[in-house]
Amino acid sequence: MADERPILLEVALNEAVTRAQHRFVPVTPEQCAADAIACVRAGASFAHWHAPDRAAYAAAWRAMRAADVIAYPSYPNEPPLDVEARLGDCFDLAESEGLEMAPLDLGTAHTILWDGQRLGGGGTLANPLPFLEEAAQRYRKLGVLPNLASFDLGHTRLAVRLAREGILTPPLVLKIYLSDTWLVGPTPSREALDLHLAELPGDLEIDWLVVPFLLHSTVTFETLCRHALERGGGFRVGIGDNPALFPDARNAELVERVRPWIEASGRRVATTRDLRRLRQSASSAAPGARAPIRSRP
Repeated sequence: MADERPILLEVALNEAVTRAQHRFVPVTPEQCAADAIACVRAGASFAHWHAPDRAAYAAAWRAMRAADVIAYPSYPNEPPLDVEARLGDCFDLAESEGLEMAPLDLGTAHTILWDGQRLGGGGTLANPLPFLEEAAQRYRKLGVLPNLASFDLGHTRLAVRLAREGILTPPLVLKIYLSDTWLVGPTPSREALDLHLAELPGDLEIDWLVVPFLLHSTVTFETLCRHALERGGGFRVGIGDNPALFPDARNAELVERVRPWIEASGRRVATTRDLRRLRQSASSAAPGARAPIRSRP
């Protein structure tokens, strides 16, 4: 019997990709909004986008919201570690513009890069515990669903512990990053994803998806996405994550390309209504409450 639970299909619209790197990457607020709307209409659950400043975030979000699309912005990872300085745009959009989902990266990671031939620079994604605690508290007060990012195995463990301690409230939405280019976490593979999934206990409600990030091969991309479906989770696609893998495709076309994989799994993609149910459950549950897992590995 096919699994009837919906999967999360996210689209990374642009990240830090420029028009020089990909001719179809959306850059302006208008382009980002139009792209997010097209992706959701093509079958995606929600979108993620980057913008240069608060005004650009607000302009893009207003157009997305008017089209009844759920999307969430980025936030800076560089110091200072002050919550307001880094997440103020998200708080403002939630309070005054109705933002329903917002980002929260878990733990700290040093992102040294490997392009397949040489080592390069990177940076530090710094998210200490006091920052995570305050951010989660602010999101809960605003009724925002946190979109959690795990870059390494310890971050997945941390997500569980934060829920156990009542800092995060289930149901959790958890992204698991696996990357060739970032030398963070295990090498992207089925086994690497399974290591993360082994850390997800059966008594916490967790909707997870894999993010095949900056990969060197379309084979690896498809392998990770299909394995996620087999294990009960979803995945992320987008020019923002892998511009070199899909040089001639628009984001909505990438959504259409992966739809047969989802259909073959017997699953359906989570809709805006499904996401709002998750948000309502997280907002109404007491901190630290436990519930049956939604996507059990």
